[in-house]
Amino acid sequence: MSSNYASLYNKLPTLIDAHNRFTDRDAIFAKLSPVLAKYGQNFGVCLVHAHCEVAEGEIMISDGNISQPQRRVTKCYAERWLASGEPYEYTRTPTQSPPKELLKQFREAVGGLSDILGLFYIAGDNGKSEGKIAWERTDGRKNYVEIVDGGQIFNNAITTAWCWVNGIGLKPAGICQNAIVEKNGGDSSGGISLGRSGAGSSRAMHGDEILNTDTGYGGPHQSPHLGVKTLILKIPAEVSYTDYNNLLFLNFLRQFVPRPIWKLIMWELCERFLWPLRDPTFDKWADQGFGVCLVHIDYRLEKDEIVMGRGDVFEPAYKGRDHYPVRWLLDGRAYEFTDSPWAASLPQELLTAVNAVIPFMMLPMFGICYLPQQVRTGAQIAVVDAVPSKKQSIVSYIERDKIPDRSKAVRTAWRIGSKDRDDRDYGACYVCNADD
Repeated sequence: MSSNYASLYNKLPTLIDAHNRFTDRDAIFAKLSPVLAKYGQNFGVCLVHAHCEVAEGEIMISDGNISQPQRRVTKCYAERWLASGEPYEYTRTPTQSPPKELLKQFREAVGGLSDILGLFYIAGDNGKSEGKIAWERTDGRKNYVEIVDGGQIFNNAITTAWCWVNGIGLKPAGICQNAIVEKNGGDSSGGISLGRSGAGSSRAMHGDEILNTDTGYGGPHQSPHLGVKTLILKIPAEVSYTDYNNLLFLNFLRQFVPRPIWKLIMWELCERFLWPLRDPTFDKWADQGFGVCLVHIDYRLEKDEIVMGRGDVFEPAYKGRDHYPVRWLLDGRAYEFTDSPWAASLPQELLTAVNAVIPFMMLPMFGICYLPQQVRTGAQIAVVDAVPSKKQSIVSYIERDKIPDRSKAVRTAWRIGSKDRDDRDYGACYVCNADD
């Protein structure tokens, strides 16, 4: 082990830095496939990154399914290597070292990306079992790894490892999801950092890293369907309770604009700007159950609370419970949840496509929602009775032809796609009544 290990490890790129630089994946994988074909039973390709800093005398070592910095390690084996052949992570389980010829060919294949691409030793099920993938979750200075079904959909996941499979080539073997290094300090806690947490003091970069979430690569993305450049989006997370409380657009209108007028304003503004979402481009996401919603709140949250749906009732709940996003802001952050795992993950391509067609000044007004089965066909609409005094929103369903008049209820969600192109109500599927 190198005497300057801490210096080497602390200079590794953050996950998001490495991810953003790895743009020409197809070309690199085409070069690596014949190389890994010779050694792929034992070694795979990894995205070199670090989630934390190590202190002098510490090494990053895995023991079972947990990897973390430790001191006074008497026996360990290299598990991950830089392209130079220098080990940067270790394990307590015996491994093999990559042959010199493999390292030579690997460096030739990755070229200028030798600082963000390395090799890892394939141990146990990691990368070998068909249909399985290593799922890494990071919390502080600990990394937790679990072998899971690769067919699952993971929120906010970045692929960090690939292995060679005969007849396929390089396939994903590991992902890093919700890289929670530390919460933002103070009352605004809740932001996700994909930077580093320090060994004693932090120099993490809190949620300000940017990523094009359609391609996974940095920089603007040219949509092949919409013919426009989209915004560069932030890494998705969950809104903090303070950020949630600042989603006050409807509340502002209720306070300062006469009720019938602001409801008509909302209809005119929203449904005019939603017309581009009738494009056939959005049909595939409509079929998956996604729609677009008006971002608003009906009550404030306290610290450590989120809005949770239990059946047809949405109300504050402790965020430590299992929860699944059903509504997202257009920067990708989730702001409402359900306790049922029926909800789907937000497709990053959909997030980018919606950002492409909504006018920039209107982006804070709209979000993406996962619609319940009752409203997807258009036969029914959801009516939300919000009672701020009780901190509850109760959802019921009525026949579509009984949709309330625009002066009596605010339309707050719409279906997307071309099926509603000629609908006189623009695909409206949610309306909200408020007990003012």
